[in-house]
Amino acid sequence: QPGRVQLPPDSQEFGYTQKYRQTNSLEDIPSSGRLRVSSARTDRIPIGMCRENHRMTSQELQQQCSIQTGGQCSTRTVRGKLLYHGLRSYKAVKKPLINERQRLARRH
Repeated sequence: QPGRVQLPPDSQEFGYTQKYRQTNSLEDIPSSGRLRVSSARTDRIPIGMCRENHRMTSQELQQQCSIQTGGQCSTRTVRGKLLYHGLRSYKAVKKPLINERQRLARRH
């Protein structure tokens, strides 16, 4: 057709136009895959508890979460949610009891 732009098949616009022609919508269709264990609301429970008491282990968080929600999720799921929200564990760096300058001063 005259006046119509021909898009290359590997362009993003081509994908959008094909999708619109087939479905008359640009909405995402439900994709296949594993169903989510938790919702966005239940994801916030262990995150809030971790921010209140950062010394709780993921196992303790998982037990508290399952008590509050009535559902069951694994400790790996809880740990994954915490990592996704930037809540990591930190370990103190081992350092010598005295530094280099103090050690040299002790020698003299």
